[in-house]
Amino acid sequence: MKVSSTLRTLTLTLLSATLAASAQTAAPASTASSTTKILQLVTFNDVYEIQPVDGGTAGGAARVASLVKRLRAQNPNTLVLFAGDLLSPSVMSGVFKGEQMIAAFNSIGVDYATLGNHELDFGLPTLKTRLGESKFKWLSANISESATDAPITGTQPDALVTVGDVKVGVFGLSYDFTPILSDKTAVKFADPIQTAQTEAKKLRGEGAQYVIAITHQDASDDCALSKAVSGIDFIVGGHDHSMMSNTQCGNAPYVKANSDARNIWSVTVDLNGKSPVYTYQNIPVTPAIPEEKATADVVASYADKLNADFATVLGQTDVPLDATEASARGKESNLGDFIADSIRTVAGSDIAVMNGGSIRTDTTYPVGQLTKKDAFSILPFGNTLVVVKVKGDVVRQMLENSVSQVESTAGRFLQISGATYAFNPKAPAGSRIVDATVGGKPLDDSATYSVAINDYMYSGGDGYTIFQNLPTTATLVGPSEGPLLAQILSNAITSAGHIAPQTDGRIQIR
Repeated sequence: MKVSSTLRTLTLTLLSATLAASAQTAAPASTASSTTKILQLVTFNDVYEIQPVDGGTAGGAARVASLVKRLRAQNPNTLVLFAGDLLSPSVMSGVFKGEQMIAAFNSIGVDYATLGNHELDFGLPTLKTRLGESKFKWLSANISESATDAPITGTQPDALVTVGDVKVGVFGLSYDFTPILSDKTAVKFADPIQTAQTEAKKLRGEGAQYVIAITHQDASDDCALSKAVSGIDFIVGGHDHSMMSNTQCGNAPYVKANSDARNIWSVTVDLNGKSPVYTYQNIPVTPAIPEEKATADVVASYADKLNADFATVLGQTDVPLDATEASARGKESNLGDFIADSIRTVAGSDIAVMNGGSIRTDTTYPVGQLTKKDAFSILPFGNTLVVVKVKGDVVRQMLENSVSQVESTAGRFLQISGATYAFNPKAPAGSRIVDATVGGKPLDDSATYSVAINDYMYSGGDGYTIFQNLPTTATLVGPSEGPLLAQILSNAITSAGHIAPQTDGRIQIR
């Protein structure tokens, strides 16, 4: 599969000039009929923050809203499509449970969205509340409520909309993320490709001249979808957190944006000929884009509610702290060490682990002050400490699961304390651990160890099903008893005053 990060990148200056010119120049009468068959698809995905990220240099809902307004002025035949992961995780979402995200996206003017895996982080009832607050439509063709066998209340499988002179069919599709749900019985998933075949045929039968799938799944799955289903014209994807476009795989091209609206895609589709002609614009969302006032006011209102308490300074780091996704999910990181050590100190356990997918922000914190907001941004999910007592063979299975998908930077990868492990990423999954120690001694499969995990892992999240059916006596600290992990991190920073964690070889790649 050949994936290019961009087919065309425009500078903001050039984009602004183009948009300004298009807004001021009416289309000649002779081209009016042709322009009504030129669609513009504005797409982005995996947005967790309504404020700018990367120190204010990228993203931000108010900038996106301003950009959307300009793009609509350029071409009123525009659909704004969001490919999932909105409600969580972030500091604000930990407090407001995604309410602020819906308010901001209502202001931006999104048309259609599909469900990502993080939409269910707060459970099905909260998701339904957020769906009910949405002014835009949520499309989900392959997810249904287990209790009713019907689409989740507040979603619909698809939509048929006339854009200019074109009838456009749109449907939503998500990968089966049952293994990472805290409540694995609330919803169920139909096969994505079979669902897509049904949806494409249905929409064509209803008169759709152009069919779009909004998906939340891996790029490889989007490629497979494009190859398997001939009735789809274009795929708007999410989940990968990478800016990519692909015109080489299957029947339909696809695009994906990176996370937190650092960039968005504007794809122009000319349908005047026998086949669609595409023009791709990868647009950076930078401080040079002015903030749209109404959306900025929404953002400010939620920020004001949060900032007073979260501005509290906890302490200082004397070294950069590595919270990047690549490190948290693939190798030892100094922040991962500090978090795991802090948890083990509180738990008093032999081993403490933290799944890398729970360490967020995907950034490096510079030397300087650390606030309560920083701590709750790093661990935003509201997870609690759980301590279990298990045999060494369970610990070994835990470590094997940790590295079983390391090549795809899966969130199950474990940062660890009180133990070490070495793995061979080229070996078959399930046989990758080549060495492991606990307390400086070789891991003994028959020995008993206390292990601090989190409530997400305890419920089987990220493939840790080994913890789901433990006997009652094996749980030393249950999910409703342990403290918040973000609070453990906050307390550890406050207690130390100054921190300077260093990696020490507790995780090795061989």
